[in-house]
Amino acid sequence: MLTPNHVYQTPNGLTVNEIIIPDGTRWQNEDKAKAAGFKVGDLYKKTLKLCGGTGKVEKVTVHNTNDLENVEDDGEQYCRSTYNENMGSARPHFYVDDVAVWQLLKAGTGMTPSDPVGSAEVGWHAGDGSIADGGNMTSIGVEIIMNDKNVGHDAMAYDRGAKLCAWLLYINNLAIERLVTHAYWNAKKAGKTSSDIDQQCVTYVAKGHWCPYYIFDSKSEAGAKRNWQAFKALVGAYLEALRNPVPVENPFVDVAENRYYYKAVMWGVKNGICAGTDKTHFSPNTFPTRAQVMTFLWRAAGSPEP
Repeated sequence: MLTPNHVYQTPNGLTVNEIIIPDGTRWQNEDKAKAAGFKVGDLYKKTLKLCGGTGKVEKVTVHNTNDLENVEDDGEQYCRSTYNENMGSARPHFYVDDVAVWQLLKAGTGMTPSDPVGSAEVGWHAGDGSIADGGNMTSIGVEIIMNDKNVGHDAMAYDRGAKLCAWLLYINNLAIERLVTHAYWNAKKAGKTSSDIDQQCVTYVAKGHWCPYYIFDSKSEAGAKRNWQAFKALVGAYLEALRNPVPVENPFVDVAENRYYYKAVMWGVKNGICAGTDKTHFSPNTFPTRAQVMTFLWRAAGSPEP
C-alpha cells in the first residue's frame, strides 16, 4: 500500500492523499515503456505546466474509470499501478471513489509544499494529445471510480466526485460552465463544437471515449445530457456552498476545545493573524507556505510598512 507524502482536507470535507509523481521520473521497464509508446529513460510524465507554462487552470474535466473488484481503496490501487508502470501513459490529477481521494499530479491547490499555487501541470487524460487549447494542456483531470456492484458505492463516489470538482472550480475561481467531460474534448478534436456546452459534453464521436460513461448512464445523447446536467447541478450546489458558506456557531469544525492548540488558534483568529481556510475549517494539520508564515508574522507585528 502507498503512503501519501502529504494528507490535507478540503474546506468541504474531503481528505486528499497526495503522492505526486516526482519531476524527472523516467521509465524503467523496457516492456512496459514500449507498450505505452515510450522507451526506457523517457520522462514518465509531462513536466510542463498547464496553459503554456503558466500553471493556470482553465477547466476541470470529469472522467469515469472502473471500480476494481475486491479492492477497498481503488484510488490507491490506481496510483500504485501508475507508480509500478502498469497504467500506460494515463495521468489524471485525481482519483476519487467512495472512501478516499488520491492526488497524483500537481494541481496548484496551494495545500501542500509540493503543490504550490500556480504549479498545475499537464496531465494525460483527455485523449487529445498536446493540442495547445485541448484538455490535457489546459484542464485538471478527475477520475471518478464507479461501476461497483454495491449501489451505495457509486452513490458515494458520485457525491464525493461532485465535491472535489466544486472545490477545484472554487480555488481556481472558475464558473460552473468550466466543468466539462472527456467527451467534450473528443468532440472538440473532431470539430464538433457547440454553443450549448452541455450538448458538447455528451456528443458522441465514433471510436472516441464516451466518458464519463457511468455518470451519463444512458445510451442516448439526450439521456446522457439529462444525467450530466444533474451531476453538474450537484457540483453547482457544492460550489455555491463554498462561495457562500452558512455561518455556524462554532466557526471551526476541525478545532476541538480539548486540543493543545485550541487557545492559540482562537487567539490568532481573534487578533486577525489567521482566519483559517474558510469560515468553517481552520485545517490545523496542513502545512503553511513561506508566504503564509511571513503574513502571520507581519500581521502579529501590526502590519508595518516594509
